[in-house]
This record gives sequence, C-alpha cells and structure tokens, in this order.
Amino acid sequence: MISLIKLAEEGKIEKTGAKPKLPIKIDGVSSETLDVYRIPLEYLYYNDKNGRIATGISQLKGKLQPANDQINPQYNDSIAKLIEDDNPGALKRTEKSIQESGQQVYGYVLDDGRIVDGNRRFTALRDIHRSTGRTVYFEAVVLPFSYNNSAERVKIKKLELAIQMGVEERQGYDPVDLAVDIYRTTSGDDAIMTQADYAANSHMRPTEVKKYYDGAVYMRKFLQFIGAP
Repeated sequence: MISLIKLAEEGKIEKTGAKPKLPIKIDGVSSETLDVYRIPLEYLYYNDKNGRIATGISQLKGKLQPANDQINPQYNDSIAKLIEDDNPGALKRTEKSIQESGQQVYGYVLDDGRIVDGNRRFTALRDIHRSTGRTVYFEAVVLPFSYNNSAERVKIKKLELAIQMGVEERQGYDPVDLAVDIYRTTSGDDAIMTQADYAANSHMRPTEVKKYYDGAVYMRKFLQFIGAP
C-alpha cells in the first residue's frame, strides 16, 4: 500500500503552493499543517464508503476490491461509470472547465490515495488523460487518516459531510443515497455516528435525519419481503 505522505517527503509528489482552508475543525490537523499536492492519477482510487454514490456502490459490493489503477483498474473504471451515468452533463462541464482553466477546486484524499472529496474532478481528469494522452494531476489535500482506524473514520465522515452538505454544498445527495448513507453511518456494528451527530455535521434537522433513516429501514424490509438483495 502506498503512502502519499511518504512520497511527498521523498519529493516524489510536489506541492502546488496553495494552503487549504478546512471547512471544520478536526482534531490533529489544521490548515497551517496541511498543503495541496499535485498527485499522479495512478495513486488514487474512489471511496467505496462515499454516501453520495451509496446505492451504486452497493451493486458492486463484493465484486471489486477498492484499489488504485496500478493494482486494480477495473475498480476505478466501474465507479467512474456510476459517476458518469449519474450526471453526464455535469461531468462534461467539469472536463471542459479543467481543460480551459485547470482544476479550480482542490480535493481531499487519504494517505493511501482514497478520495474523500473530488469524485467528479478525478473522473474528469481520468477522461482527459485517456482522450488526450496528456499527463494530468489531481490537486488535493492529503489527510493523515486511514479507514482502518475507527476514530479517524469519524473524522473523515465529518469532513465529507461538511464539504458535501455544509454551507459550500455543490451538489445535493440523491434522496435514496442519502437515506442509505444515514442508515449505514448511524446503525449496526459499523455505526460511527449517532443520528444527532449526523444531523449536526450535515446541517440537517434531527427530525429530517430520522425521516431518511426510517425510509432506509422500510426500503430494507421491502427488499427482504420480495426476496431481493
């Protein structure tokens, strides 16, 4: 497994010079200690825990192991297809913007290359590389976190919600994806937040979070009733 932080220390990944402004306070890191890096695409892979594409990911679960293109390119290709099908117009606009003006908004990735924020930008860059043959980079903050650490997983989720559903929201969740994300995040043995925590970090009302949660429960019961996975 790669370490982007180690590669940066070895001078194999360069800084852009930009300094990030974290949307929330996270214990252990601060804007003063973080940098934005130009990361080769082959080191990166989509986050299979991303709530925005939860229902699409569930269709692939068990079939593909999350990994970068050097290890398992089929994984990234499959997730990229989900993102393209979700909103092809938005993806084309992102590609055009990057080709004309470069990447204007940096993303967030974990030390092992897992993308926390920036799925569409990463997808657009992959398409640009494949269609033009040009070497392109994903500009992103590298967070010193891992999904293998349960405490850090909470921090990762808080940051994801702050970016994708906070004041600077760029695209809302699909209602079904949101219901599934709330259900997965707040219930079962793998729960990392309470419903109250989710509401606070996503700027939603607690009653609204519960409504989506209940919706996911009913969906699950219906699928079990009809014998569907």
